[in-house]
Amino acid sequence: MADHVDKKPRIGEELCINTIRMLSADQPSAGKSGHPGAPMGCAPMAHVLFGKTMKFNPKNPKWSNRDRFVLSNGHACALQYSMLHLTGYDLPLDELKTFRQWGSKAPGHPENFATPGVEVSTGPLGQGISNAVGLAIAEKHLAAEFNKDGLNIVDHYTYVICGDGCLQEGVSSESSSLAGHLGLGKLIVLYDDNKITIDGSTDISFTEDVQKRYEAYGWDVQIVEDGNFDHAAIQKAVDAAKAVTDKPSLIKIHTTIGLGSKLENTHSVHGAPLKPDDLAATKEKFGLKGTESFYIPEQVKKFYDKTVSGAELENQWNDLFAKYTADHPKEAAEYTRRMEGKLPADWSKNMPKYTPADAGKATRQYSEIALNAVATALPEIVGGSADLTPSNLTHLSMSGDFQKDTPIGRYIRFGVREHGMASISNGLFAHGGVRPFCATFYNFIGYAMGAVRVSALSRFGVIYIATHDSIFLGEDGPTHQPIEMNAALRAMPNMYVYRPADGNETVGSYIAAIENQHKTSVLALTRQGLPNLAHSTAEAVAKGAYIVANLANGAEVEELEGEPDLVLIASGSEVSLSIEAAKLLTSYKVRVVSVPCRDLFDEQSLEYKKEVIGEGIPTMSVEAAATFGWSDYSHTQFGLDRFGASATIAQLKEHFGFNPNTVADEARKLVKFYDGRSAPSIFDRPASHLKIRPKARKKFKKSSDPTSRRELKRSIEKKFRLRYTSLQLAYEQRLEVLAARVQDAVNQVHEDASIHCLQDNALTSEYASARLGEVVHECFYGERERYIKAMSDQIAWQASDLRESQQKLRVVQKKETDALRQWKLAQRDVQALHHQLDVRVQEIQDQKKREVEYKVRLRAVIEEREAARREIKVLKPNVQALEVLQQEQIALKLRIQSDGEKGQVAHDELSQRVKRLQETTSKLELEKQASQQEAIHLKHLLSLSESKNREVMQALQQLQGEDYPSKLARLDAELAHQQQMAALAEKDHEDLKKRYEEFGVQVEQYMSEQTQERAALITKGGEQVKQLQDQLEAVGRQAQDALKAKQTEATRVMDQLKFRQEAFAKAEKKIAALEERGAALEAQQVDAKLRHEKQVGNFEKEIVQWRHALEKEQEKVANLQTALTETKERMNTANRRQSGKLPEKTQREQESSDGSIPLAQHAAELQAKEAQSALRAEERVQKLMQEFQERKESEFRAAMVNVRKGIQKLELSLEESKAEKKRAEEQLLSERQAFVGLKHEFEESKDAKRTVLQRLEEANENLGKLRTVTRVKLQL
Repeated sequence: MADHVDKKPRIGEELCINTIRMLSADQPSAGKSGHPGAPMGCAPMAHVLFGKTMKFNPKNPKWSNRDRFVLSNGHACALQYSMLHLTGYDLPLDELKTFRQWGSKAPGHPENFATPGVEVSTGPLGQGISNAVGLAIAEKHLAAEFNKDGLNIVDHYTYVICGDGCLQEGVSSESSSLAGHLGLGKLIVLYDDNKITIDGSTDISFTEDVQKRYEAYGWDVQIVEDGNFDHAAIQKAVDAAKAVTDKPSLIKIHTTIGLGSKLENTHSVHGAPLKPDDLAATKEKFGLKGTESFYIPEQVKKFYDKTVSGAELENQWNDLFAKYTADHPKEAAEYTRRMEGKLPADWSKNMPKYTPADAGKATRQYSEIALNAVATALPEIVGGSADLTPSNLTHLSMSGDFQKDTPIGRYIRFGVREHGMASISNGLFAHGGVRPFCATFYNFIGYAMGAVRVSALSRFGVIYIATHDSIFLGEDGPTHQPIEMNAALRAMPNMYVYRPADGNETVGSYIAAIENQHKTSVLALTRQGLPNLAHSTAEAVAKGAYIVANLANGAEVEELEGEPDLVLIASGSEVSLSIEAAKLLTSYKVRVVSVPCRDLFDEQSLEYKKEVIGEGIPTMSVEAAATFGWSDYSHTQFGLDRFGASATIAQLKEHFGFNPNTVADEARKLVKFYDGRSAPSIFDRPASHLKIRPKARKKFKKSSDPTSRRELKRSIEKKFRLRYTSLQLAYEQRLEVLAARVQDAVNQVHEDASIHCLQDNALTSEYASARLGEVVHECFYGERERYIKAMSDQIAWQASDLRESQQKLRVVQKKETDALRQWKLAQRDVQALHHQLDVRVQEIQDQKKREVEYKVRLRAVIEEREAARREIKVLKPNVQALEVLQQEQIALKLRIQSDGEKGQVAHDELSQRVKRLQETTSKLELEKQASQQEAIHLKHLLSLSESKNREVMQALQQLQGEDYPSKLARLDAELAHQQQMAALAEKDHEDLKKRYEEFGVQVEQYMSEQTQERAALITKGGEQVKQLQDQLEAVGRQAQDALKAKQTEATRVMDQLKFRQEAFAKAEKKIAALEERGAALEAQQVDAKLRHEKQVGNFEKEIVQWRHALEKEQEKVANLQTALTETKERMNTANRRQSGKLPEKTQREQESSDGSIPLAQHAAELQAKEAQSALRAEERVQKLMQEFQERKESEFRAAMVNVRKGIQKLELSLEESKAEKKRAEEQLLSERQAFVGLKHEFEESKDAKRTVLQRLEEANENLGKLRTVTRVKLQL
């Protein structure tokens, strides 16, 4: 024990922490298994979180705005159970005392479905941290979606306690890295840094700097040096972490594992309970009672009791939510629906449907369409891919990414972190309000198998989308080709593996996965394209398997006449392959069964399985994966029990035989093997072969109802009364006979002794003693020996007969076995000969066919070679030209490729040119008007110029006498200027005219293009109108179909309602019968009690009688003793006489009376011998009486033991009767609830019917309006 642990009693918070330590150590000691070390070291952390930090209501563990707590190192679960009990959860102290036992609420690692207050199942180290990342993502997303106007209805933290092992696991690194990238500020992890693992100190394997590592992840990191006692420092660090809102927080707390024990700070205290002396000493050193287990002081109970404060916290939130509901009723209703895990009505009505006319696609492409349809209908759908979005095709078109600054997004970029992705998805589902999906290649589900298994164990409805589901992903090779994943996942409990065959089955798989909210689902999807099947439906997926095709003489038919000759059962891409193979089996009637989900088919009734597969029909399974498990439903399996290869899909199909011809050949062999006889039933299997679903564990407690115990006693006594009474009567009669015989023997001995005392030579005492022994031996042992001898003789006789019979039986059985073996060998030889003959005949026929085909092909090849030679001669001169053309073709392809890259740019430039052309057109219109005005102005100037010329000529004529040369020169200059101006104006006019003509050509081209585009738009609008009309008609048909379905559903509900009413009446009759039976049992118990008391009284009376008889015997012995005393006195008298001490006279008188002295001596000796014989007889009688009394008492005690055993059996029977009555009452209650639910469903179906009719009317109205608008548009 370390010196730093104070031996004085603690008070306050230290007493609370020490109580947690010892309560957590008591649990492994009580269960004789567990891990006390980590809980003892982590107690201060739990005290700070549960006692002072977290908000929760223990009376409502599912309150939506509670803080979430995750114990990542799940082996320390005793710590979590201690805190759940102390804070008021439904985890009584008696449950802690049954730690790690069957049916306990305190299992060996936390289980979310077993213990109230446990959020996630942890145990595999590192899973808890990853789950917590998912919880924090869900909180951040829901807060961004629903918190409005300061009304933060989603506002809580996620707290984690983890250890060194958690941080060594790779999954914690993946999730922690993503958490830092996303900035999850409400995630706080407390790291128990005790530096101890199972192998020893972490110095041998884990020496990295965790602080720097997590700081590199983008976390806020704090260190608490003394995590053993400084709980105030832990509280301060938690408060500081809550103040950091933009990044997750890690608090590294140094602790001591197993603090206070002799083994503290060693790996020995990790996984084994403390020894009793060490546990007691540790309690004393922590100030608690060392001799008392599961001790909780009253002040500690009061400190941790959160029932009142937790209810107050929830009430405050309820008030906030009421205000939120008033302001945002639609969002409040949506939040409530999603947190309750309910689905909207008719959520799947808009899911796509496919026909064979639709182009075939890969099921991953159908999945993309279906996933987006589901996500549109259900806003709670969130998820993403492990860096394979383009391959998995999982992007949500209606939502953006979930990132640090955009938490409203629903698509999560998980990165290359398959294991972390799956574990985070578990946390998303555990939070509530969201339904997660995640995607990767099918083969890489193996990377995430640890988290996938926890999904199934925890009953989390996580949807795993796994593409590239077989060897037909092709060239990536066997490292990526999942051969074993189907078998591995189908073997996992609570797991549904869907492998759809086409678009309809893909849609049905999504619907089934969504509706099975507590079943983990894996959708295995193809990379290669698949055709849509004629008879596939989404609804059929719910039953796991169904008949997808019937073929007779190689052609598909609706129904087969009689039973089929062969059944092909397949899943996924091999369904269409099986149909193609069946078309080649023209001599047989073939049924093809599609199995989209074998796990769902396992749950169907035996009648439905026989209806689908049939009985006594040769059946072959076809799946491009391991054949493990398919023997449950087939006589032979066509699959792939080896790794794949890197090749093209065509090469893989040819090499591994997954083509119609090979499948058809294998099917023919199967049919011929069972030719002329029925195939063995695949359903005739022993019970151990069936899959047994686990039942809920129950805690059985002894009933405390005395009335029930009395009823049970009466029922058991009624069962054993006759046998017990007969045995008792025989026992009493036997005792009476033996007692009488013993009494007679004793009386005879007494009489003989009395006679011997009076007559000396009549009978000796030795003879009396021997006679008594013989009589007693004869009474007690003689009859027993005779009975044993008689029984031995009878048993020997029966054994002799039995040996003779067995000998004869063995001889007959050996002959039959030899004959049967010879017959089987002969039959097997005949079958083998027939099979060999058939194979040889088929081989000969195939050889002949191949020879004919070879000859035909040889002639064809020869002709082709001759034709090729002729063509070569003709085409030889054109080789160079062909090479030139090929070069030009390559250049043209390059040019087309470059043009294709430039097409978008050209399109954008064309749009800009059109826009600029419109602007230029408007400008040219303005310029045209301006040029026309300018032309008019120039014409006016020209006319003015001509008038001026005339005026000049006139002036010349008038001025002939003036200075003519100078004026003429001036006028010539002015005229030249005017002519120049006129020439310029005319040139400008011609330019404008030319530009106007060019503009007119452009306008005409533009108008013709606009006319063509308008005509194309009108044509396209007509087509769209027609499509809308078709869609509306389809909607109308769907509405009518939905109406018919609802009517059918209503009829079914009424039938179920009628059936429930009948069941209800039967249950009431059953309860009445049980009540009558209970009354009868109670009466029988009273009678049994009276008889039991009477028998006890009889036993007591018999004991009293035996005591009286014993007293009489003792009186007789006393009389014998008196006679013996008298005989002794006579002997003394004779001795005195012989020695001469008597008077002489007396001596003479005696001598005269006796005759002589020697006779007296002889009498004295005889009397002495008599006295000794009497003593021996007395001792023998006393011994026999004692033995008889002891035997009587032992038999009485044995009888009482049998009575007590009978009473115990009565009590057990009473408990069983009470349990049966309780089950009947529960069944009645469930039937009543089902009856009420059916009524509610019937009313809902009526409402749905009215809703469908209203929608149909609205659709008709919209159709009329659309037709009116269409007519108007067409007229326009």
